[in-house]
Amino acid sequence: MVRTAIEAILEAASIKAKIYGLYVPRRRSASWVIITYISNLPTPTKAAVSTLDKTRWQLDCYASTEEKMDALGASVRTAMDNYSGTSEGVEFDRINFDGESDTVEVIEDEGATEDYYRRTQEYIIQIKP
Repeated sequence: MVRTAIEAILEAASIKAKIYGLYVPRRRSASWVIITYISNLPTPTKAAVSTLDKTRWQLDCYASTEEKMDALGASVRTAMDNYSGTSEGVEFDRINFDGESDTVEVIEDEGATEDYYRRTQEYIIQIKP
């Protein structure tokens, strides 16, 4: 549900990449984003189950060049950071950027290998109860 809402936020921002959940097909575009749920950060209460959890999400931005990775990462951050509102029926109190890192990955696809540049971004998301 939240993953679908994040995908809709990125699509509404006209991100120039294919957006995937956990499964990325072998035949994909030159740029893509993977949305991954990382963890839950509960807000402790004294007498009940937490009703105001924050969740940590990771968005991996892949591109064929470093310049394209930079542009894709910047577009994703612009769409996500400090977002509040409703997307796909999910009411986001706030989405906060929590950091990023870069790497190069060698990806094998149908016998051929290619270098892809990856920017990993993490976000803390609080959904309205």
